[in-house]
Amino acid sequence: LEAIYDMDSEGSRNLATVIFPYNASNAKADFQKISGEGFNGCSISQGSVLDFVYESSPEIAIQSGEINYQGDFCLARNAGSSTSFYMVRNGQYFSANNVGFESDSPLTVYAMGNEGVIISDGSVKVKLNGSGMESVQFDPAVQIISTGTGYIEVQISAGTYYFN
Repeated sequence: LEAIYDMDSEGSRNLATVIFPYNASNAKADFQKISGEGFNGCSISQGSVLDFVYESSPEIAIQSGEINYQGDFCLARNAGSSTSFYMVRNGQYFSANNVGFESDSPLTVYAMGNEGVIISDGSVKVKLNGSGMESVQFDPAVQIISTGTGYIEVQISAGTYYFN
């Protein structure tokens, strides 16, 4: 087994490894490579669930199918026509099936429905989008900038923030 990767100008490369166990009682997932300008990844299909795993440079906005994001890494699960969860590391944007976030500086976001966590290294304005997102609460408390149907925009400092 040999793997060859292109490196960036600094000799670095993001890598994503997917370990997907299976046994005789459960069907093996179908893996398909996905790549485009500035990103690589795969789709993992098992029944009605379709997972997407991407790695890229955080400076490049990526559009692949229904998923749009900007960050080092993205994991998203689609079940039917909805995105049931997503995670973006060191990113500023994610959008798929009317859920996602946008921020004015890179951060890490994990969201499953209206629950999740935001990890930030500094002061960031972030807008979370999705059905019912306007009523989420944060722990610790954050400064709410604006809310409306399907979104909440907040200002956070460096730290880890849970929302639900």
